[in-house]
Amino acid sequence: MAVQKSNIKELLDKEVNFKDNYFTYKRTLKLEEYDNNGNLIDVIEFEPHELDMFCKHMAYYKCNGFKVARKEDREYFKGEKLKLAKKILFNLQCEIFDDGIRELINNIFNLYTKEQINFALNFKDYFYNESIYRFSISEYHYISKKNFIDILDWIKESKGFWYAIDDNGKKGMAYLNQPTKKQALYQKYKNKMKIVFLNFQDMKEYMVDENVLL
Repeated sequence: MAVQKSNIKELLDKEVNFKDNYFTYKRTLKLEEYDNNGNLIDVIEFEPHELDMFCKHMAYYKCNGFKVARKEDREYFKGEKLKLAKKILFNLQCEIFDDGIRELINNIFNLYTKEQINFALNFKDYFYNESIYRFSISEYHYISKKNFIDILDWIKESKGFWYAIDDNGKKGMAYLNQPTKKQALYQKYKNKMKIVFLNFQDMKEYMVDENVLL
């Protein structure tokens, strides 16, 4: 397929008008070649706009903004917080791991427990908007619209939710609202599952007695 002249002009303009940004300021991108003995024989240094393209490809298309973040940002969090920060950055689908995102993640650490954060991280696939829990169609649509921050807000604002689970820990149907006695008995006799309530405050499961349900 022939390259359109307009596309060539756009690329040339990008080279001429390019300005340093978060990804490129005081940075270089080099390609090194070695011989069979491990000796350096060639170095190619790319232009700043090419470095910019590489970093944005990693951040946007590989969803790995942390890998091309600046040194100060990569070293800001330590230990367990660093592991969580990487996962949060991925689920936020942020391209730049700058001081603004650091502040957001710090606020998350201050407002939520490690257990609550891990629950929110694992609650759904935020790229495909699919929850690991099985909800009814109406509740599924409600959950599918929520991003990672929305799920954290839900944890803070809600007491928890219900789901069916068997003796081996396999989860069945989930409920945003308290299930009825009929639903609980169905899970009990049809699927050999009991209903539990996941309390968002302590992130613990509590057995639900179907006799107290309506």
